[in-house]
Amino acid sequence: MKNSLNNLVVDNLIVHDVPKKFSQKYVKENPESDAEDIILSEVPTDFDLELTRFFHDRITGTIGSSNAFEIEFDSELNDSKTQIAIKEYFDIGVKSNFPLQESDSIRLTQQIAIALHDVQTARNPGGMLLFIPCHSNQNNGIAVLKVEREEGVRIQRDSNEHGQVTFNAQHIKNLMLTKKTKLFKIVLFFIEGENIVGYLCDQQSNFENKEVANFFLIDFLGCKLKEEPKVTTKKFFNTASDFINNDFLKDNEKIDMHIHLISELTNNTQTINTFNFAKKYLPKERLQEFMNSLCDKHIPTIFTKDITMIEDKIKKVRYEFECGIKIIGTEDAIVKNITFSAFEDDKTKIELVDRIKKVESK
Repeated sequence: MKNSLNNLVVDNLIVHDVPKKFSQKYVKENPESDAEDIILSEVPTDFDLELTRFFHDRITGTIGSSNAFEIEFDSELNDSKTQIAIKEYFDIGVKSNFPLQESDSIRLTQQIAIALHDVQTARNPGGMLLFIPCHSNQNNGIAVLKVEREEGVRIQRDSNEHGQVTFNAQHIKNLMLTKKTKLFKIVLFFIEGENIVGYLCDQQSNFENKEVANFFLIDFLGCKLKEEPKVTTKKFFNTASDFINNDFLKDNEKIDMHIHLISELTNNTQTINTFNFAKKYLPKERLQEFMNSLCDKHIPTIFTKDITMIEDKIKKVRYEFECGIKIIGTEDAIVKNITFSAFEDDKTKIELVDRIKKVESK
């Protein structure tokens, strides 16, 4: 489904209002303050073509971007209310061949909204929790958007002819299409074969603030990243290294790319965006080929970095030449003391100026 997001069709819209909680300190200092209550829709919100296009663009633009992480349910968190509700949503959907009965969609999204309210603390912003049942080609899914509303802005609830609670579509449109709201997080779950697949984009933290990211991913969704970061990092390093040593790269391109690869792995950032890395450091004509090689190894476009499994390997670099000569040293020492330059017949000229410390036979 992630590969066919351009064909995404928005089927429905269900909105719940999950307010910010007051801290115990605030309540103690302001005993007259009344905390807002959670407001749960009892029927879907009517929406028009403008809102449909808006949600389509938001889902495809975020989940389809390089900032989306693939996630999966954590079996150790199988008591998570959200995890249970999402599984039931797809279980019912598969049995009924989608779409779900309105009563089931409302009931399950209410359970998820209550779960979010339960795990939130005073540090988490309040706002709207939007559920968008959708499909693309033969895949059915549901998007969940957590949207912060501007402080003091209340969501205008409405009711239908049967007195059931819903939210005013025009008011939702005004909030979503102006600067009164900020989309923080969006997750798309969809059924692929017999598996539930998930992609999460956190525009608030981009997973560099682990506390914020873990709250939504673990505490609320009951999920984890698809693969351990240390395993993904090792796969990325090995795949990139293999790519560097292909014959189609020139010597200077191999040297530059390896230097930047080590720098990318050892800098202070907590994530690696493989597309940004490739776009910045690879020849343009090789970018797609590199991304394809990562895709073949199921390496996500963006992932959390952990060099635990390759720490020893990236401490030193080895240059091996066709004549059998090898140069081994730390990346810093080689960059500082060795000069590489192009020579005739696509060969490389190396210049090292230093004192000889030892000569021995091996």
